[in-house]
This record gives sequence, C-alpha cells and structure tokens, in this order.
Amino acid sequence: MATPAELMRELHRLLQLIRDLQEKIAEAPRQLAAERARLTRAETRLKEGQERLKVLKVRVHEDETTLKGLHQQIKKYEKQRESATTKKELDAFDHEIEHTRQRCSELEDQILQGLSDIDEQTAMIPVLERELADTRREVAAYELEAEDYLQRLQRELSQARADLKSTEELLSDDIRPEYRRLVNARGADALARMVERVCQGCLVQETRQKSYDLEMGRFVTCANCGRILYP
Repeated sequence: MATPAELMRELHRLLQLIRDLQEKIAEAPRQLAAERARLTRAETRLKEGQERLKVLKVRVHEDETTLKGLHQQIKKYEKQRESATTKKELDAFDHEIEHTRQRCSELEDQILQGLSDIDEQTAMIPVLERELADTRREVAAYELEAEDYLQRLQRELSQARADLKSTEELLSDDIRPEYRRLVNARGADALARMVERVCQGCLVQETRQKSYDLEMGRFVTCANCGRILYP
C-alpha cells in the first residue's frame, strides 16, 4: 500500500498534468484565431494590391486623357497664333504654348512612372495570390489538426481527472480534509518536492525531523509556505 508521501508525489504529478492540459486547451482557440487572422491578412494584402493596381490604371488613364487634351490645346493656340496681328498677341500665344508644352512634358514623365508602377504592381499580384493560396491550405490543415489535437487534450484531461479522483480516494480520512483544503486554495502549487531537506516550493530548509518523517512516509507540510511535501 502506498504511503502518504508516495501518494502526494503521484497527486502532484496529476495536478500538474491537469493544469498543463487546461492551459493548452485554453490556448488552442487563441492559436486558431491567430492562424485565421494570418489568413485575413493575406486576403487583405491581395485585395489592397488589386485596388492599388486599379487606382494606378485609372490615374494613368486620366493623365493620358489630360495629355491628349493639352496637345489639342497646343494645336488650338498654334492656329490662333497664325491670326495674331501684334507682337503682344504673338508673345501671349508663345507663352501659352510653351507653358502647355511644359505641362505635357511633366505629364509624360508622370505617365511613364505610372506605367512603370503598373508593371511592378501587376507582377506583385500573382505573388500575393500564391501567398493567399498557400496560407489558405496551411490554415485549413491547421484547423483539422487543431480539432484532433483539442479532442486528444480533452481525452487526456478526462483521464487525468479520473486518475486524480481514484488516487485521492486512497488518502486516509485524517489526511484528506487538509489535502483538499490546500489543493482547493492553491491547485497544483499546494504540493512540492523536498530535496536534501529543502522545500522546492519556497526553497527554505526543513528540520531533520520533518525530513525523517517524510522518509518514513508520513504526511508533512512545509513550515514556511505550507505546501504538502513529498520526497
């Protein structure tokens, strides 16, 4: 028959296992949410890339339309200049023509840059599409694995709780109330190993008598932190 100290060692292992399993189960939805957020970010990047490409094309089209109108304006000024009768009128038309030609030059540079941006952004779309497709596959696989993983954790938790209950039933009636009080208050932290007379919960050295009592398999608590000790 197991001594109280031996039972405490097993109870501590089970309590720690239950705590670890509960933490993993609680973390699983957060990890799944993080994976789904990663998918959302990939979808957003593709959508933003497509929108940027659309904006660039619209901007270049508008600039090309404006440039065409400016060329027509230059022709209009040149025709009107032919009918000018004074130097002042000639100078005014020359000024307008020069100014409009400068605007045309600036627009041509802007259009060239826009076309370059379109080419660059067009090349990015397949990259973003592949990234999204890869992310979708990865998240779908993760969801399947996460479901299996969570079910396994739940099974392990149920088994650990059953093992804990059956082990607790082995405690004697004089020990069980104190054990239950401490575990209800502190969970797995209600117990600790004692190594070379030192409580591993608070790192305070115990008396030789407590060490002897523990070696004899008796129920012992730490004088400093109150944890149930086992060798």
